[in-house]
Amino acid sequence: MNRRSSILPLMVSVVSRGFAAVSQLVLFWCLFRQLSKHDAGYFSVFYNSFVILAPLMLLGTHQFGMRTLSEFDGRGTETSQAARGLLSMSLRTVICFVGLLVPLAYLGQLMIPQFVAGFSEQAGESGTVMANQLPWLVGASAFGAISLAVASHLHGLRQLARSIFFSHIAVPFATIVLLWYFGGDSTHDAVRCFFAATVISATAAVVTWLVTFRQVGHSAEVSAQSAGQVAGGNSRWRSSLDFAAMNLCMLLMNWAPVIIAGFLLLPDRVAELHIAQRSANVTNFLLIVVGFTFAPQFRNAWAKDDVARFRNLVTQCSRLLIGVGTPIGIAVVLLSPNIMGLFGEDYRSAWLLLVILGIGQYLNLVTGTVNQILVMCGLEKTLRNITFYACLFAIVATIVLSLWFGVVGAAVAIAMAVALQNVVAVLAVHRKLGFWVFSVFPIAEAEPQGQVDTAEQSLA
Repeated sequence: MNRRSSILPLMVSVVSRGFAAVSQLVLFWCLFRQLSKHDAGYFSVFYNSFVILAPLMLLGTHQFGMRTLSEFDGRGTETSQAARGLLSMSLRTVICFVGLLVPLAYLGQLMIPQFVAGFSEQAGESGTVMANQLPWLVGASAFGAISLAVASHLHGLRQLARSIFFSHIAVPFATIVLLWYFGGDSTHDAVRCFFAATVISATAAVVTWLVTFRQVGHSAEVSAQSAGQVAGGNSRWRSSLDFAAMNLCMLLMNWAPVIIAGFLLLPDRVAELHIAQRSANVTNFLLIVVGFTFAPQFRNAWAKDDVARFRNLVTQCSRLLIGVGTPIGIAVVLLSPNIMGLFGEDYRSAWLLLVILGIGQYLNLVTGTVNQILVMCGLEKTLRNITFYACLFAIVATIVLSLWFGVVGAAVAIAMAVALQNVVAVLAVHRKLGFWVFSVFPIAEAEPQGQVDTAEQSLA
């Protein structure tokens, strides 16, 4: 394997994802220093709802498209036509979702406040504020889904910088500019600036996609045909739905606890939990970079039955994650009061939340890119089942622990769910593929054909 060909994409991903992480933190720094903790808590619920709903609108078609395009080595006419067809499938899915959710959003404005008002005065206030944001949430999620679809397909085509820009940078950057220009000192203002940012990002993403493939003559019929051939007929929808279920469970496991806490706890505590979780994801930064960079290579090696190359890629990931991730994790825990204090002195006292969530994210980090490995080897159903039970655990644990221990209980529930999901995923990789992801010793020679057969049989 060409070492330079592996290092260059990693460096591009590190730089791009670094800007992405910074833009996310700067967005919340700008918002949470302008908004009161009360309003910041409500915006946290809105933002986490967006993070869940936007990918859900794609029903996994964006992840299927990314994995399918990763099998190509070039950018010829066949690749371009398949990419057009796969993106078209994603955009049609978003349009169908919008048509379904718009009337439900307006219905929710009427019913949600009445439904939750009987639980407590706090629940009634929260329900009213959140219900009023539903139409804006659906609109922002739709445009966010368009940006994500383009980003995912660019990822499959190995255009890493552009992919990260539209998946993580464009919306926060545009929101920051709009907030600076128009100002915003309430949840109402922040939500509308965020919605406008998603519109700008989606427009730029579509224009970029058209420019990228302008040299290839477009034929909708040929593109759809090519996508169907690459995807293997109706199997593309079966795989996409597996991705959608897996994606939904993964998102709910990570972000639903903040939404649940929004109904059970004071908005001030919800704001602290949201900021702590976002800050803890700094530890997860390296995992995202490594997984993002190596995912197409995993798929390419697996599709070619190059088991030795596949195992060596996993080894490189383990070395990077354990070697570099350990000092990052330690730094986040030791500097937790200072990190929380960046968002305002009122947040410094919530440093324990960052310690708890930072430990959970470190366990996520050292278990390696197990999710990417399972997906790229066609084991999305296995990962779907794992994330379903982890999601269920996260929701139940958040409700119980929040009622017993408040915001600290919610943080513990998130950390436990993340750790559980990753431990079970590590065991699944060992059982299905026959190796541990912690391996740091490369394979010098290609494995015997019998081992390749064993790996293939494990997927049957």
